[in-house]
Amino acid sequence: MATPIRQAFTLSMFPPEERGSAAGLFGVIRRLAGTTSPPVAGLMFEAGDLQAPFIIGAVFQIRSGVIYHNYFKDMERSATIAESAQPEEDDDSKTGEPLVKGIGV
Repeated sequence: MATPIRQAFTLSMFPPEERGSAAGLFGVIRRLAGTTSPPVAGLMFEAGDLQAPFIIGAVFQIRSGVIYHNYFKDMERSATIAESAQPEEDDDSKTGEPLVKGIGV
């Protein structure tokens, strides 16, 4: 649920030309965790502990959020993120003409 926000904060620390590599590396790390947790949870379920996998997952999710908050709370937003959030204005938008030529309304 919070992965896109965390990914945006993390990737904002990298220059634009390195963000693809960083996103790939973080994706691999996330996938490794996703491949090891089902067998461990299965063993817990098999042992009869039906709540432990959910409690452990919740603890890790909350801990991750707290760590990200503590790390990023004093950082300023990257100018590239702020600029990418702003839509580009076309010169024709100020004149009232349609942005796509040839389409009459």
